[in-house]
Amino acid sequence: MTQTKQSTVSAIAVVDLADELIEREIIDVPALSFISTALHKNYQAHKAGESIIEKRLVETDILSLWEIAAGLKFSPTLGVDIGQSVNVNAKGLLVNWLSCCDTLKQALQVFHDNIALLNESESWQIKQESGYVKLIFKFNSIYTYPVMAIERSMVALVAWAEYFTSSQLLINHAKFTFPEPSYCDRYVKVFGPNIQFNAHENVIELAESELNKRIQGANPYLRDLIAERSSHIPFKEVDISS
Repeated sequence: MTQTKQSTVSAIAVVDLADELIEREIIDVPALSFISTALHKNYQAHKAGESIIEKRLVETDILSLWEIAAGLKFSPTLGVDIGQSVNVNAKGLLVNWLSCCDTLKQALQVFHDNIALLNESESWQIKQESGYVKLIFKFNSIYTYPVMAIERSMVALVAWAEYFTSSQLLINHAKFTFPEPSYCDRYVKVFGPNIQFNAHENVIELAESELNKRIQGANPYLRDLIAERSSHIPFKEVDISS
């Protein structure tokens, strides 16, 4: 067995992305084995009903899927489409943890502090200022993620926040580091009309009052159990043997 230290990603997150691409006929199941044996193995295990919620895969597995998707010019909105897809059957440890929080503020803090459970290379900063809060996103990786991966992460944050609170998230402003795409109308539907492209950082700005929204189904007992369980997840060592 070969072990190596590199950034890792939640296996359920990688499998969920693979599922999205397979459903859209962008790739097929056998193609997963060409990306990695571990990815194919975890995909098959998940489909067989086995739990992979605590499993980890190397970052290059999810990056490979994004690179395949980004190479298809006929589906430029894929990142937005996948981000808007709230799949409750693909909830990893972090999403389960967030669903148990009391308020959106608490959920965002847990999300910020434990984003490595999803992807060690994802980074979110929370900056509170007078009357509003900024959520700043980037990938801290030796690899370059395609724009659609950034889109997915930012759209997904909004989609899950709205799902958890059963309400529309009121966004004051959104900024993106890349040029305006041809499908900007899709951004307006998610982030509202105040959007800036070619900015120096990726930002979702909310009214501070949004943080007080209650999470539907908050469960302090289960939240503490997941927090304890999550503290034992081994991030740095992952089996990449064939």
